[in-house]
Amino acid sequence: MAAAVNYRAMLGRLGFTQDAQTFISDAQRGGFDTLASLDVLVSGDPTGGNFVKSMRRPGGDSSNGVLVSYRAETNFKSLLFFLRHKKRTNRTVVIGDITLANITALAMRQEKEVEDKANFVTPENPKFDPDDWAQSAENVLDFVSKHPGVTGIPLSYVLRDTLRVKAEADDPAFGRVDSEYASMEEEMISRASILSSTA
Repeated sequence: MAAAVNYRAMLGRLGFTQDAQTFISDAQRGGFDTLASLDVLVSGDPTGGNFVKSMRRPGGDSSNGVLVSYRAETNFKSLLFFLRHKKRTNRTVVIGDITLANITALAMRQEKEVEDKANFVTPENPKFDPDDWAQSAENVLDFVSKHPGVTGIPLSYVLRDTLRVKAEADDPAFGRVDSEYASMEEEMISRASILSSTA
């Protein structure tokens, strides 16, 4: 019961009305009653646009819809990106982490990834020098690092030395004073999953 109350309070912080909160969490309508359940949107509707549209006009009929403000829609989009980023860097998330400050802190990153995807130009193929294998390897790494995968992580993560990701408690996130990462890209490359969770 407490978990459900906290979840709906989180939706309220995003700007959703009581009716919208009910729609989202109701099993017969939205069906998203936990953070974990939102993973379907994180993967399939990353901006939340289609889901919000269905809230406003379920079945194409606005008479049965609920009011969703631009503020709530924007914050929901930020929430989904926040959850996506935490998932791709193997970070756990609890309800208490979902604050406007936390989710909007990634707004610039979110915009950058959208722009990068829209303006992506395939880099030139890496140059190979049979007399300088070290430089050739560096050229390949640079080439791969300029290609983001489907989750936005530079594909150079597949070439890293370590297969397993460090324990979260021993690896502070980028932005923390005690973090070893100089950029968000470094953290994504270091913490992206290579092995399956059962490996």
